Order: sequence, then C-alpha cells, then structure tokens
Amino acid sequence: MAQELVSSIPDRPWAICPNFDIMTNTRRFATDAKPTRSEPTIWRIHIRPSGSEICRSDPDYSFKICCKQKVLGVGWRIKDPQGRRVTWEKYRSAALRRFGSIQAPRLLAEEMREGDLIWTRAKGTYYLARVLGPWRYESRRENQDADIVNVRPVQLLKVGTEADVPGKVVADFRAAQTLRRIRDTTVANFSKHLFNKKTGTRTYSIDVAPNCDVFSLLSDGDCEDVIYVYLQARGYIVFPSRRRRDLQAYEYVLVHKKTKREAIAQVKTGNAAIPVDAASWQQPVSEVYVFNPNECYLGKPGRKVVALRRRTIKRFMERHKDWLPPAVKTWMEIAQESELQPLI
Repeated sequence: MAQELVSSIPDRPWAICPNFDIMTNTRRFATDAKPTRSEPTIWRIHIRPSGSEICRSDPDYSFKICCKQKVLGVGWRIKDPQGRRVTWEKYRSAALRRFGSIQAPRLLAEEMREGDLIWTRAKGTYYLARVLGPWRYESRRENQDADIVNVRPVQLLKVGTEADVPGKVVADFRAAQTLRRIRDTTVANFSKHLFNKKTGTRTYSIDVAPNCDVFSLLSDGDCEDVIYVYLQARGYIVFPSRRRRDLQAYEYVLVHKKTKREAIAQVKTGNAAIPVDAASWQQPVSEVYVFNPNECYLGKPGRKVVALRRRTIKRFMERHKDWLPPAVKTWMEIAQESELQPLI
C-alpha cells in the first residue's frame, strides 16, 4: 500500500512545493441574473437571551422572536414610550447616555448594508441570513422580553450542524463580541454559494479563480476531515480522544481493524512542509500517513512513511463525495462551478 502511494517520489532528498495559492488572482464569473450592487460583508451574530423571566423559563425565546418577526438583532434597550417610532439619531443619543458604548447597535445600524450575509446559531443549528432592509428599533413587549430591540429584517435560512459550516465560521462563534465581521474570502464565497443554492437563485456572484483548485478552498480542518475519512475507508479506526489539533507532531492516532497495527497521521496545508524521512518519525507505530495538498514533502521517504499524493486524495473525494462532510462537498461544488462558468 505504501509503495503504491509514494512510487513517484524520487529516491533522493527533495522538496516539491508547487504554488496553488490561486485565490490571490481571483476572477469574477458571469451569472444569469443581476448580482448584488457590491460585494456583501459577512457577519456573525450571537442571539443571546436576556435576563427576563420569560427567557429564564425559555432560553430559546429570543431566537423564536427573531424567527417570528423575520429579523436578527441585538439588545441595548432605551427607555421610550412603547409604540413610538425611534430614529437612529434619537436612539444613538439616548443609548450613549445610558450605556456609554454601543458597538453592536452601531455596527448593525451604520455598517451593515442591505444584501450583507449574517451567520447565527441556536441550539447547535447554524443559520444564514440575508439583510433585506434598514435598521429599526422595536419597542414591542416581546422584543423587550427577548432583548432584541435593534433589528434588521432578514431572509433566514436553516443550514445545519457544524459539519455543514466552514470551520472559520464555527471558530468565530468562540469570540465574545455580540456582532462582528468575518473577514475571509473563502468564507464569503462559501456563504454566497450556499445562499444561491438554498434559494435556487444567482443572487451573488462567486469570486474564485478560473478552474479553481478545490484544495485552495479547504481549511486545515477540512483537509484533516478528508484524510480522516480516507483512512477510515482504508480500514482504519481513529481514536476520538487522540484526535487533537494541539498536537505538534500529528493530528490523530489510528488502528487498523484487521491487522491491529497502529498509525498516526499529520496534515498540513499551504506550503508548510512535512518531513518524510525516517529520523523525523520515531514514534512506535507501524505507519505514518502525511498529507499536504501542495505535496510539500521534505527528505527521503522512510520505510513506514506514506506520503499521500494529491491526485490520490482528489480521486477519492470525487468517487466518494457522499462520504465527505457537507462543508467539503460545498467547496467541491464551488470548485466545479469555476470550471463551467464563462469568464466576463
């Protein structure tokens, strides 16, 4: 098995690092419908329940109000007569006097634009929303109870679990800020493609290079997941508690179902080189699997080192797409579209 996968690696010290960083030379593809006026900003928002009695008894109340009213928003309530229209200027003045800082409401009202896309989540389910209209202040009792008073009208789409979402979106929810931008080109392309797919429209144009390489779109976590599935398909079982991203030498420990032989795997992206010589892998295991989609491998391959080839993994992905995480399949769709759509 190892011989088959590394047969084309020269029997001498080497380092092959082809440059696949094609995202720096992006081109826009034509669509069959008018795209948004300018590129959307991608946002992430926490919908947090307030300390009201109704939210204490129903932690999902705030998100339920958002779904009912087809809005997303934040708190920072001010004292105002219920039902009275509040302009942004009046709200800002009153809120600054009361809170001193109103970063989240300011971003929602002044920075967010119609057509922007927002990621949010509730009870472990992720949602993607498109901003449909301007800021408004909602002073209804249910909004006060939910602490959702600064709002934007949206089209809200259910996406799914973490497996359906880019890793960088999942990671962004770890930040404490209520509302913030996600500044990442690949996340923007993923979000636009997903909105188009779920709505059956071509609302957004996708900015990727012609004949885009799928590996240029995958994150570190995506590549680890692909190799994880590939090795399982070859008869390995990954020990869940030994799959840790803070390990410096390798990502996870495996055991083969039939031979009971232990193995370890290391995955790197970009031009981060992986040594493949025997001296670099002294762990007491039978095999070491390494993968870099740009094939940045250093040294003469050791006897137990299996340097996986990109063409082998890409062929596996194409043949067994249904086995892969939904987010990876979405990246594959984006790459495939880049091969089919005409350039402007």
